[in-house]
Amino acid sequence: MTTPNTTLAAAGAATQPPGVLMAAEILEQPEALARQLDHGRPEIRRLAAVLRDADIRYVLLAARGTSDHAALYAKYLIETVLGLPAGLASPSSLTVYRAEPKMDGVLWLAVSQSGGSPTWWTPPPRPPAAARSPLR
Repeated sequence: MTTPNTTLAAAGAATQPPGVLMAAEILEQPEALARQLDHGRPEIRRLAAVLRDADIRYVLLAARGTSDHAALYAKYLIETVLGLPAGLASPSSLTVYRAEPKMDGVLWLAVSQSGGSPTWWTPPPRPPAAARSPLR
């Protein structure tokens, strides 16, 4: 099993024809999902139980770059499979402009295909009240 390194690949993306990096990332998806299921099954079950018991009325997805496409796909799945309204957030409204949106009943999902964005794992200085205990 290989370890994807899209950060290094992205650095060389300027020298590759358009679409090469995205195609490589797409081809990594089955192996990445298998890794998550192999190593994270207990945590996935715990998280699923927490989410089932939560009063979630809306899902807000935040992503940057190509991860925004994955978030858009997740939005359609959430709306059509779970029947919950969903939308895409502007991450900079929290990280740059320090907005404090009302988040009661909102499940905030940060999407990062590479896991390389440090801003996802560093909470804003004053996170919204409903985001005080993030599920990771």
